[in-house]
Amino acid sequence: MIKKQKAILMRDVVEELKPRYKRLVELRYFQERSYEEIADELKLPLGTVKAQLFRAREFCIRSLKIRRSRFSEFNSTLVSYRFTNDSTLN
Repeated sequence: MIKKQKAILMRDVVEELKPRYKRLVELRYFQERSYEEIADELKLPLGTVKAQLFRAREFCIRSLKIRRSRFSEFNSTLVSYRFTNDSTLN
């Protein structure tokens, strides 16, 4: 179940990418194409493919960190709320 949730999360993050980066990520990581195959298919220089995939990965990492931070804040708030409003503690 966790593996499926991670896959859904990654798909959501990839959906946030600009179309050119999104296409590169889909080809590289979901279709498992080589850099050379991607460059040939998209008619791009190999260096451009590598550089844009690097930028796409950086964006995804930042996005995941932001999501993790928001989740942690939400979880802390929820725990605090439950703790202060738990009638069994009073």
